[in-house]
Amino acid sequence: MTTTTSKTLAPAFRVLADEMRRMRFGQIENLRICGGLPVFNPAPVVVRDIRLDGKAEGKANTEQREFVLSDALLEMIRAFGEVGDGVALRIDVMHGLPQRMKVSESV
Repeated sequence: MTTTTSKTLAPAFRVLADEMRRMRFGQIENLRICGGLPVFNPAPVVVRDIRLDGKAEGKANTEQREFVLSDALLEMIRAFGEVGDGVALRIDVMHGLPQRMKVSESV
């Protein structure tokens, strides 16, 4: 079985993966999808969840330049390809990984 790493990502997906890893918990809203790829112009809205109860969630490991792609990230990439052109209205992110995505697409 071949392990897929971040080296294989299209640059736009690398930007998205790095942003999710940086934010750790939150949402990315209104991210345009063109030709199955995320588009950052105009910039999407990033809503980061911050715990205020003193329980640290750990720091994001964004220093790591190469990483193994999780099943959740691979599934999101596959879903972008299926959408083709549309908008990811909301991507829920937990522990730096996509968990759920709502999209708007043309019929």
